[in-house]
Amino acid sequence: MIVCDNGGHAVINRLQLYKGGKEFNCLLKSSKTPNLVPVDFASHAKSMGADGEHVNSIAELEEAFIRAKKSEKTYVISIHTDGYQWLEGSAYWESPTLGIPSTEENKKSLKEHLEGKKKQRRKGKKEIHQQIEKKGRSYESKKERKKERKEERKKERKK
Repeated sequence: MIVCDNGGHAVINRLQLYKGGKEFNCLLKSSKTPNLVPVDFASHAKSMGADGEHVNSIAELEEAFIRAKKSEKTYVISIHTDGYQWLEGSAYWESPTLGIPSTEENKKSLKEHLEGKKKQRRKGKKEIHQQIEKKGRSYESKKERKKERKEERKKERKK
């Protein structure tokens, strides 16, 4: 397992900023909580019985990945990633900050968002059903299996 440690919920933080909003406690370093201790994901994994290590570069990540594949048990590799850098090709997430634009930044973001969504490829229900059937299953049988599992869980809870 590879943990990209961006210091918090950076994807949400970037979404807030990208959509014309402000940061709202999504990154540890921008929160107002004193004495925060960063999470050591490799040590945490080891404390739970897994193997783990922290790497500092892509070259180290490649070497760690080879060790992880040879491991007999779960293996966690953590690497720090940038919590603020935004990559091109963002998705067009629905964001409450866009609902009623209150600033010029919000208005600009809403316009970009709506223009981008028009270009976004979407699958309709029919296409999804075709994909399921292509895999040798029918949509109806998938619904039936889901219903059966739900009933089994109910029976288990009653025991």
